[in-house]
Amino acid sequence: MNNEKIVISVILVIGKMRDRAKKALNSVLEQENISTAEVLVVDTCDESFPPIMEKNDLVKYIRGPKGMGIGELKELAIQQAEGYWVAFIEEHVRAFPGWINAILKLDRKYDGMGGEVHNLNAGERFSTPLHYCNYYRWLPGAPGRESELIAGHNSVYHREVLLGLGEKIANFIQHEFLLSNYIKQRSGKLLFNPDFKLGHINESGLYEITRAYFYWHKCAGAALPVNQNWKYLRLIVYVALSSIKPFYKTAKIFFFLITNNPRRLFEFTINSPWIFYIHAVACSGLVAGRLFELKNAKHILVEVELDADRTNIPNL
Repeated sequence: MNNEKIVISVILVIGKMRDRAKKALNSVLEQENISTAEVLVVDTCDESFPPIMEKNDLVKYIRGPKGMGIGELKELAIQQAEGYWVAFIEEHVRAFPGWINAILKLDRKYDGMGGEVHNLNAGERFSTPLHYCNYYRWLPGAPGRESELIAGHNSVYHREVLLGLGEKIANFIQHEFLLSNYIKQRSGKLLFNPDFKLGHINESGLYEITRAYFYWHKCAGAALPVNQNWKYLRLIVYVALSSIKPFYKTAKIFFFLITNNPRRLFEFTINSPWIFYIHAVACSGLVAGRLFELKNAKHILVEVELDADRTNIPNL
């Protein structure tokens, strides 16, 4: 790789769903101006699994050691990245045309940028309410703006900002709200850019959503007291108030859509009971993470993110 040419380092962590990961990788490699980028593929599988593509000069393959969490696997790639920008993309995501160009046009006064998130399996079982829970701020139709939070698992950041996190880097890049808060505290700026488009495949089964959301938030709950210096009194109050948080979260989406994306209100309303349920699962995971040991939660999260099927739609 020619170091002078590399502006963007794209990081893709993959697991057992090889065809799905290959499609995510191809969506990046087919971008206009891809020659300005390198792609670091972190493979969590052993050598019995075939590579997802033949040798490509733009792609650097990294074998992810067993036992690492999602954040640690990404950190492994960040340490080897050469670009000014580091762009994360999940293996169940597709970059839309113009994705690389949007990064190249990004003003360097920003520390990071997130984009418009489309639901690739919209309408399949419980995919739509889950999509609202995760991505209501960044649905198609939302206006571009400076933002306090971006969809961190599929966003782009200044590499030096990430390296400046030090020993906290793995937790912060796994939990985007921690990273966004860190950038805000140091007077940094984040941009939501609707031209930075991607498509996301959501879990669609209720059991799969419940399992994934619980363990993701259990990991997040364990990270909060460590990374935000939570005192015992604050922790007790938070746990006591957790029962009302699903109501607050559901209402927050409603009022956000009224102001920023009102054409989504009908779809939100008919899915609101399931949105409430998913937020209740999230709150139970957060409380569990704060009160109890992580145990195997980090490894279950890797399994549900990278190794589990998400949809019954063929060829997605």
